[in-house]
Amino acid sequence: MNIKYFFILSFLLFSCLQSSKKENGFESIPNLVTNERLYQKIDSSFRKNGVDGCFILYDLKQDTSIIYNSSRASQSYLPASTFKIMNSLVALECGAVRNVDEIIAWDSVERSIPEWNKDHCMRSAIKYSVVWFYQELAQRIGTSQMQMWVDTVQYGNQNIGRQIDNFWLVGDLRITPLGQVEFL
Repeated sequence: MNIKYFFILSFLLFSCLQSSKKENGFESIPNLVTNERLYQKIDSSFRKNGVDGCFILYDLKQDTSIIYNSSRASQSYLPASTFKIMNSLVALECGAVRNVDEIIAWDSVERSIPEWNKDHCMRSAIKYSVVWFYQELAQRIGTSQMQMWVDTVQYGNQNIGRQIDNFWLVGDLRITPLGQVEFL
């Protein structure tokens, strides 16, 4: 399985999650299911692609979860592109953009990814993971507003620092995969 498609699949699975009780700052997922066949398929995909990662699948109807590599699921990492979800929600909430279709003009800086070198709205920016677009959103939001929303939803360690346009890429903000599930 191509790593790009693995992350897209993971995002789609995570997008239908609902949070439950908190214990020690992590998602408490009741009724942990051991589904050996699924676990083996996930393990095989990770090994085949040389990926050291984790996978969390939550079934809302059954209120059950499958966690592959639970020790890694509780380690903290930079959120990187996954922060685009939070960044988008905050931008919409505080009016940094009117709606998901508002166009932000490209700054004319040539970047190595051709899809980035044009105007974007939120729909296309998330599709192509356009970093400059999300940096612009963060600048429009501002440090105090962003910090307030990160604190409000208790996103990771809540440490956005002072560099508003890249703290999710190179800063001190960290979140666990379990924390990502809780956020989603």
